[in-house]
Amino acid sequence: MTSIADASSSPYPQIAPAGGDTATPLNLAKRLGVIQRYAHVRGRRVLDCGCGAGDYVFALRTLGADAWGIEYAREKLAKAPAPVVGRVSVGDLHHIALRNGSVDVALLNEVL
Repeated sequence: MTSIADASSSPYPQIAPAGGDTATPLNLAKRLGVIQRYAHVRGRRVLDCGCGAGDYVFALRTLGADAWGIEYAREKLAKAPAPVVGRVSVGDLHHIALRNGSVDVALLNEVL
């Protein structure tokens, strides 16, 4: 695995991507509260960039958003709950094919 920092030329230790998921119930509820404070999602088209298994897409839909997700790691989407299958897809944000103005809110939660 390639590291971000090279230990031989940096005072910092090697950093490897963790690949963890922030969609645990308490964390998800807390972050959704923050999202709702700053972005009104009801009736708006929301794109969760780096959506993992789609838990935020599911939660945003229960809040009235027309939510969709894109995830780089195919193996994370294999765990997508049934209600979001077809609303989450594998893709690279650098090469996403969306027209300007087609998304009202873009969410990048713990995405580098």
